[in-house]
Amino acid sequence: HLTLTHAAGWAPYAAFNTPSWSISAEAIAYTVFAVIAALALKPGWRCVALVGAAAAGLVWLMAMQPDGALFVTTLGGAQRAVYGFCVGAALQLLLMPARAFLSARPAWGHGLQLAGLGLVGLMVAVGAYGSPLTYLAPFAFAPAILAFAAAPKAAPSQAFSAPWLVWLGTVSYSFYMVHFLVA
Repeated sequence: HLTLTHAAGWAPYAAFNTPSWSISAEAIAYTVFAVIAALALKPGWRCVALVGAAAAGLVWLMAMQPDGALFVTTLGGAQRAVYGFCVGAALQLLLMPARAFLSARPAWGHGLQLAGLGLVGLMVAVGAYGSPLTYLAPFAFAPAILAFAAAPKAAPSQAFSAPWLVWLGTVSYSFYMVHFLVA
């Protein structure tokens, strides 16, 4: 736990802080990204390396958890994080062209955000039953994230920017990190 590597799968469970698996998984994903950024200096090669790391994370994750990926925490959390993070980092390379496209078509931003939310809802509903389709979660979440990032003035994006929702998002992670104390 002190090295933040327990989400890589060498510990069968989190010994004293169950939610800490997510911090461990993030730390590992950030380290993989730093190595990719240091070694692949050109954006084109960085994209290839990110896709390769995402594929490696996915294959390793599928080998560890053949029934589905959304419930993976301590055993396979790092692989899940590397896969999702690298898909997201590669997606970032599309942000500027998407922003330019959607700024010329404001109505599209609204529609794409609603479609993205529908896709996320579908993925969460499918994931609730532990389906192997949850391996596609990063590709379900990616269009929604891209639509919200590229069209911040669209109505759904503005609705999620309500002060009470921003506050809820700010404090919810803190509650998540200490909920095991009262559970």
